[in-house]
Amino acid sequence: MRTRSQKKTGVATAACITLLALAIAVPATAQAAPADPDPTAAATVLRPVDKPRDGKPLPETGGIPSDVRQKIQQLVEGPDGVHINDLVWDRETRTLEVHVLEGEAAEVEDDVRAAVGDSFRFVQDAYDVDRLEAEAFELAKSAVAAGVPVVSVRTTQDNSGLLVSVADPSTTADQTTTQKLASLAEDTGIPLAVETTTDEPETTSGWRWADQSPFYGGSRIYKPGAGACTSAFPVVAPVTGGYQTAMLTADHCGAIGDVWRSGQAGADNWALGTMTDGNSGGSDFKRIALANGAGIQGRVYTGAEYSSTSLPVKARSYPVTGDVICPSGAYSGLNCLAEVQSTGDVLCFVADGGLCYNNLVTVHSTSDTPLFGMGDSGGPVVAGWNGGVVGFGVITGVNTGGNNVKTCVGVQGARECSVVGYIANIKAFFDNNPTWNLLGG
Repeated sequence: MRTRSQKKTGVATAACITLLALAIAVPATAQAAPADPDPTAAATVLRPVDKPRDGKPLPETGGIPSDVRQKIQQLVEGPDGVHINDLVWDRETRTLEVHVLEGEAAEVEDDVRAAVGDSFRFVQDAYDVDRLEAEAFELAKSAVAAGVPVVSVRTTQDNSGLLVSVADPSTTADQTTTQKLASLAEDTGIPLAVETTTDEPETTSGWRWADQSPFYGGSRIYKPGAGACTSAFPVVAPVTGGYQTAMLTADHCGAIGDVWRSGQAGADNWALGTMTDGNSGGSDFKRIALANGAGIQGRVYTGAEYSSTSLPVKARSYPVTGDVICPSGAYSGLNCLAEVQSTGDVLCFVADGGLCYNNLVTVHSTSDTPLFGMGDSGGPVVAGWNGGVVGFGVITGVNTGGNNVKTCVGVQGARECSVVGYIANIKAFFDNNPTWNLLGG
């Protein structure tokens, strides 16, 4: 995908986006029927908001204006959206790049113009982005299994092939490494380029710190005797007799069966629930099935690390390269500095045993202020819309290579924070869980 920042630190890829799907508003008295055999999920009650935590509406970020963002989402979800291969927002010219395959521009031109006027241009791509991203994920997993120190696999800037970055301090990739990768990719027929990198992606595991039922997204959660993360979004799905509810967070935060609590370890806090499969097709999502008596509300924290301010969840949207969005971790708080560099990325976290995730979004800070760091994993990524927020994804990790590490905003201590980060695209969760939606506030 394309990079539209002045900080051009690598080639990236972006996936197609889809409709600004409205979050589901569930009656406050609705009972959540059990969807899993685990009895802890059986008695969830969606309770009304009784915590005075309304925050100010989020400002425009300097990325895609909120009204234009909605039109773009509707465009892609419309009947001719299948002809759009990719989208990129050029912040400098405020122009939408519409990427299409050969012969597809004429099929969608009228709809694009109706959505954004004349502020667009067509770019013809060589390969279907969905195919490239699928091949990138398979290649990354195969390469790690074969002992290749893969850091990332992305599509090239013009979607004409794949670019593999391998961890190597030298200036050129080892010939054996290149040969291994070429052999693994041979059957795909897709052109492959290999580069070395000093990038070091790391996961970011590590009021918001004393949340209580009904729980909001963006609060500190922890496993007794283990690490801490951040909750993301309350989610809901219809089942016979009621609703199934859960809280989203990051897959890498824990294992299926882990029991999570809200707040600070050792404090008088609430049981949140038990971690279950995120079923996100290889991306960084897990669900937490709520404990007996626990409630959730469709809101996320939108203030500083110790604040109690929040906003209702209004909808979900999908990241577009060139947009600027707002991560909100329990340790770093909210900032609206995350410029999307690429989407559809595959990243492998060497420090975590070569764990690979797909459908990741790479973001760079628009200033020298770090975006997030340790402890923020799983936190919601949002932007303001209609008096509340739209959800884009969850915080996955940071890049600690080069000069990316900066003094953390928010909680200090033994934390690493970075101006380059990674987010799991919420599209991956909902594509693989079509009956689920964000719980509206």
